[in-house]
Amino acid sequence: MSTVRVQQTSPSHGYRPEIDGLRTIAVVPVVLYHAGVSWMSGGFVGVDVFFVISGFLITGILFQDIQRDRFSLLTFYERRIRRIFPALFTVFAVSMVLASGLLLWDEFNEFARSLFFSTFFLANHYFMGDTGYFAGAAEVKPLLHMWSLAVEEQFYIVFPVYLLIVAKYRQSWLLPLTALLLVLSLAFCIILTGLNPDTAFYIAPTRAWELLAGALLAILPRRFFATGLAAQIIGALGLGAIFYAILNFDHGTVFPGSAAIVPVLGTVAIIYSSTRQATAVGAFLSLAPMRFVGLISYSLYLWHWPLIVFYRFWRLEEPEPVEMYGIVLLSVVMATLSWHFVERPFRTRSLLATRKSTLTFGVVLMMVFGAVALVVDLKDGFINRYPPAVNAALSLRHDSWRRDNCSTLGGEGRAAHQVCTFGSGAPDFAVWGDSHAGALLPAFVTAAEQVSRAGASVGNSGCLPFVGVQRRNPEFANCAEGNQLFLEYIRDTPTIEQVFLVSRWGIYAQGRGLGNSTSAPVTLWDAEQPAETAGNHPVFERGLVRTIEALQAAGKRVILVSQVPDSPFDVPSTVARALWLDRPLPSGPLRAEVAHYEAFVRDRFVQAEQDSDVRLMRLGDIFCPGERCVVWAEGVPFYRDGNHLTIARARSLAPVIRPYLVGAGE
Repeated sequence: MSTVRVQQTSPSHGYRPEIDGLRTIAVVPVVLYHAGVSWMSGGFVGVDVFFVISGFLITGILFQDIQRDRFSLLTFYERRIRRIFPALFTVFAVSMVLASGLLLWDEFNEFARSLFFSTFFLANHYFMGDTGYFAGAAEVKPLLHMWSLAVEEQFYIVFPVYLLIVAKYRQSWLLPLTALLLVLSLAFCIILTGLNPDTAFYIAPTRAWELLAGALLAILPRRFFATGLAAQIIGALGLGAIFYAILNFDHGTVFPGSAAIVPVLGTVAIIYSSTRQATAVGAFLSLAPMRFVGLISYSLYLWHWPLIVFYRFWRLEEPEPVEMYGIVLLSVVMATLSWHFVERPFRTRSLLATRKSTLTFGVVLMMVFGAVALVVDLKDGFINRYPPAVNAALSLRHDSWRRDNCSTLGGEGRAAHQVCTFGSGAPDFAVWGDSHAGALLPAFVTAAEQVSRAGASVGNSGCLPFVGVQRRNPEFANCAEGNQLFLEYIRDTPTIEQVFLVSRWGIYAQGRGLGNSTSAPVTLWDAEQPAETAGNHPVFERGLVRTIEALQAAGKRVILVSQVPDSPFDVPSTVARALWLDRPLPSGPLRAEVAHYEAFVRDRFVQAEQDSDVRLMRLGDIFCPGERCVVWAEGVPFYRDGNHLTIARARSLAPVIRPYLVGAGE
């Protein structure tokens, strides 16, 4: 019985100029995507390209060492330290300095924690645990991009040992066994992405197949690589696949899952096609500009994101596109300097000539940066160095209303569907909505006390209060179930006469927040539109009509409450940072911009007011009395983030709500 023997010379052996060009194809989309270039909506797939390249090159080196009987784990990790550590810890050091000057104490504390986990290549697990509806936005986490380095290093803790054992003692098993591991990892990735995409995005087991795809190429016998016209076609298709993902994927793409196959397979195709012969794609990737960017790609990846994030902090408001292009250019300059003065001296052994000194250098760096991060964390970001006014503004980030007298209609734990009552006696009105309804609740409670009314609060955060409407996101999979239970509760409670529907309407109708929102888009669906075909507007409109009809059929009077305007920035943090940096406070959004953003919802509500005998509570003039909407006054924020009111600001709206509780109102 014959067995397939792995070739003695890896396809990755020797300098492959097109690989440097392929690194350019990986890093440029990532950088431009992070800079907000809209047509690079799938630029995040550049990381997947990097994974394949890494698996190919490193496996080739390891396999050659094993074949020549000179493999050493210590030598391998010495190489990793020389390759990874100098530029990485230079970026860490500069980031620490910038963080200490620009960040507020809680942000500085969080930065220190992320630095600690990044230092020990556990950043993926740190950021995986920092996701959720109210988690800090990704654009304010300077070390978020370190998750990919963590995945790589976790993979390379295990893979060299696996490769050594199998290649040394059962070489004929290497190809099929590696292929099997790839399939298992891919299957796990696809399954977990459907169940928990955040976890699937960050953990090494769901990303290992991408590195293994490159590894398979490195150990594939040379005779199996394409030549001639086939190689030319495969290379072109591979490049096309990568660009297809870059230009067509976006925040709404379920990722990684099966979608990640596209950029991974494209990268594999390019490397595969250029191994035995020159191709047109290989020639393009080997052009001098492509190779240059590829050479600095590691430093460029490290530098670009902290520079973007810290500039956002300094800017206070979302930067203009031309400013972001300037930051991209600065990133290229810093990467070039980093490559020349930091990376090269260590890689050429101009510095740290011996293995012992290199390993010692790596351990010392990790211990020092880990210790610094722990000190900052233990000191709560050195909170005492911030003036009282800064801390007072910042404290409002946690200024949320706590509901009392709650009972559960269904579900368990965080997925429980609760009804909470306030006032004396049985509730005679209900406030139904998402977290914006919760933020406005102090106004309803205060108004109810003033006119001796009792109310009930129902709804779940992130859930549009419309029956039969669902969000296409596993985190909000219980929205439709909860809304049905809330409708039944309202319908079956005869004392409830009025129902106030309160929500952040715009984000559901438009699929995004106001302005340059970089948050993941909101996608709605219902029984009539189970797939993403016509956008959110039809689903929103049907849900509005369906909910009004259901409530009115139960004899309830419906009041639609217009949205509290979004702010384009986190108000408490921005006010606090402006005070800390002694910078002018930024203005709120333009009234015209808010009106344009809310136009669809406003038109639907006005139509419902005319056709369905519902009432409309208009809040726009209160928040936007002039050319701009007001988000703070005298250094005091009106919001606890970028869209939820503080308790004090909400309570100030009680006089607006009170007439609706006594039967008056516009």
